[in-house]
Amino acid sequence: MNLRIFVAFSCVLLCLAPLGGQAQSMSPQIIGGEPVAAAPSWMAELEVSRSGDPEQGSFLCGSVLVAPRWVLTAAHCVRGQSGSQLRPEQLFVALGSADRGGEPAERWPVRAVHVHPRFVYGVFHNDLALLEMQGASALAALDLAKNREMQALIDGAAERALTAYGWGTTESGSAPRMLHQVALDYITPERCARHWSNLTDRQLCAGELQRQGDSGRDTCRGDSGGPLIYHYDGRPWLAGITSYGPPQCATPDAPGVYTRVSDYLAWLESTSGDALVDLHSRPLGGRRYGLPGETLTLSLRLENQSRVNAAHQVGARIDHDQGVRVSADELACSDHDGYSLCRGDASLERGASSGDYRLRVQSSTGATVQSRLWIRPDSAAHDYYRLERDAVTAIFSDQPDLLMAGTQRLNGDTVTLEARLTNRATHFPARDAWLSFRIPQGWSWRSLPEGCSGGAVVRCQLGDLAEGAQASRLLVIEGEGEGRVYLDGGSSSGDFPAGDTQLSFLPSQARAETPRAEAGGSGGGGALGLGWWGLLLVGACLRSIRS
Repeated sequence: MNLRIFVAFSCVLLCLAPLGGQAQSMSPQIIGGEPVAAAPSWMAELEVSRSGDPEQGSFLCGSVLVAPRWVLTAAHCVRGQSGSQLRPEQLFVALGSADRGGEPAERWPVRAVHVHPRFVYGVFHNDLALLEMQGASALAALDLAKNREMQALIDGAAERALTAYGWGTTESGSAPRMLHQVALDYITPERCARHWSNLTDRQLCAGELQRQGDSGRDTCRGDSGGPLIYHYDGRPWLAGITSYGPPQCATPDAPGVYTRVSDYLAWLESTSGDALVDLHSRPLGGRRYGLPGETLTLSLRLENQSRVNAAHQVGARIDHDQGVRVSADELACSDHDGYSLCRGDASLERGASSGDYRLRVQSSTGATVQSRLWIRPDSAAHDYYRLERDAVTAIFSDQPDLLMAGTQRLNGDTVTLEARLTNRATHFPARDAWLSFRIPQGWSWRSLPEGCSGGAVVRCQLGDLAEGAQASRLLVIEGEGEGRVYLDGGSSSGDFPAGDTQLSFLPSQARAETPRAEAGGSGGGGALGLGWWGLLLVGACLRSIRS
């Protein structure tokens, strides 16, 4: 027998002994990591109690919340080599605490245990188990990575691309109660296969490309079932479930092996019994304008991209600021604190798209108001792949919406400043629009543009700006000094939301500095941020099986 397989099976017999005996003898470890002060909402501890009494339970494995009633873990955590399996009434899921010795925010009995039907003990292929809890967690679940995230992982920088979580002893041999995390390098299948000869394309490897420090970085015994996280687009995604590794954890050039979750989405959907769906909506985005008292209409179209499941009672959740009211055709909308929930009776089969649902947005008081609306698909099931919420800015006013942008360019011994004032409103013109340049000491202008006058402050009359129109002026200055040029703009019709018509430059750093928005403007609950975005600027014991 191959020596590596012999060692692996010896470790399996040693490490899985607790399934028939003392589960509390397992010693979870993360090597080369650091403690986590607050547990992520989705991090779960799987506990076992032979008597069924949760007060007599002990740590078994890590796990991860993937839907309000469902956690994902490793199959070998609940099924032994002989095929014996822990019963649901012996298992409990603890959530919401980094301290596994303390009282968790939630503890749920397990209702059902679903081991992947093709789980192969010993080689640990398909090493997944989906556990249904007896109640729904109030904590946020972790979204599951799909091909988009996994391809980004493969194409991106490998070093410290992944993060694993688990409880237990550290490289010092101590047994901390606190949750630990460790940053791991992505290891390609080709490199991983140098050590592991039985890999499939449904597994994922992580470890250290180059050893740094004495202990290395790795997951280890007891971390089985815990999540392997990939951060992409500023968000965490569940890339893998800890499965196995070398008998000596953090062995150089011996990566840990994780079950690749994106390859099991169809199984997860079908096993959950319609509890998991992948629902998408056509992007809306942008700014929408109306007069106070008017109704804005948004067209919402849904698509069910699930692998197996139908989505029932489809609709949308609309998070919004105060001051607006949401209704919809063919959907029943209910108001909640900070959001509206709009659902209907319709179902979408896998691959199907809905017709257009018309969301209607009004100012709740009929007054001038700006509100950001974050729209995401919703249904009776949990959406396991939620992209960034579609953001729409609804503006009810009888004023234009002005935005200043600008550039500066060095030309020999002069600096050319360009100021551009745009009326973003689609419903109201800007009457008698103007823009101004305030020139610092040590600098002066060479000549004034058309329609401009002044000295240290140059004011330019632009006339009326129609809906969506833009006007610009160039001003050439010369001199020296570290003072700033300030740009401003306005109109006799006002400006709502206010706060994004002011910019400043350091002309002494032309070519090197991009303009920055002035902090003085405050209007409209975040309008300044939108204005800045819009600027046109220059320049094991086989983990060894990790249980």
